[in-house]
Amino acid sequence: MKKRNPGLVFLFTFLSGGVYFIYWIFSLVEEINYYRKQEVIKYKPLIIKFLVVFFAYMVLFFLLFDLIRLEEWSILFFISFITCFALAIYWFVLIIGTIRKIGKEVKKIQDEKNANDKISVDLLTVLMLVDFVGIVYLQYYINKLIDEHEKPVKISRKPLIISLVMLVSVLIIFSVNMVSFFKGLGIFGVGRQEVIRFDLELNKTIDEAVYFESPGEYQLWIDLDLKYTSEMLNRIDVEIRRDDMLFLNKQYSPLNPSLKMFSSEVAVGNKINQKFLGRLDKIQIKDAGTYELMIMAAFDDQLIELRKYQFYIK
Repeated sequence: MKKRNPGLVFLFTFLSGGVYFIYWIFSLVEEINYYRKQEVIKYKPLIIKFLVVFFAYMVLFFLLFDLIRLEEWSILFFISFITCFALAIYWFVLIIGTIRKIGKEVKKIQDEKNANDKISVDLLTVLMLVDFVGIVYLQYYINKLIDEHEKPVKISRKPLIISLVMLVSVLIIFSVNMVSFFKGLGIFGVGRQEVIRFDLELNKTIDEAVYFESPGEYQLWIDLDLKYTSEMLNRIDVEIRRDDMLFLNKQYSPLNPSLKMFSSEVAVGNKINQKFLGRLDKIQIKDAGTYELMIMAAFDDQLIELRKYQFYIK
């Protein structure tokens, strides 16, 4: 086993974003196995668990980042969120479980050496739950064991390589995501950035040219914040064409529950304050280029206040 400054181990853990912590854990596992001359803590299965959970979590994390940015509140978002949350809990349990195994092996060595001051595995667990202070506690007893009974041993570079693989993978996934972001795509092409956004005015037709940078499927959205009385009638007419080819010509009822992705309502008497995010249709653009977009939004006289009415494509 190797002597390390407990305070620096703790500090480097946070300064490195946890990368040094992973290096430290695998170094301790390797050192203990080397001392025991057998794998008392299974090394390869532990590496596989850490790497699989880590990669899965990072991919899902950046996927969630994109879905939130793109306001994709779909079933994919909820499945990704639940899975990511479960992986985060499992990752934490895996770390605590590994630290406990290391602590137990340190205590066995102390028992064999008849050490007076011994580590408490239960206290180590509690301290790990308190801002990972258990790092200092565990390394202190390892240092004490080396000072009193053992000589430090030289370890391999495997823990360092594993840590660097994790760090590089994060950088690669992050870089891919940022490139996708600036190109208007989500990670793995999950979603797109906005092509265009309009603030709509009531009973006025907007006629604009819209440029689609690449072929593909695009989603039409509406975002409203308004105050009205019950039984309000409203509609939005959307037409998209290119030359003589008509891609969409449809009338929608914007507050229709079937379009809802998000809605919050506060009713006071017969007056309703509502925020509404809704999906209209998807359109398939076969060729990049400029298309003509016509939109007209209308409400009846039951509308009291329109704070926001936006139409956008992404």
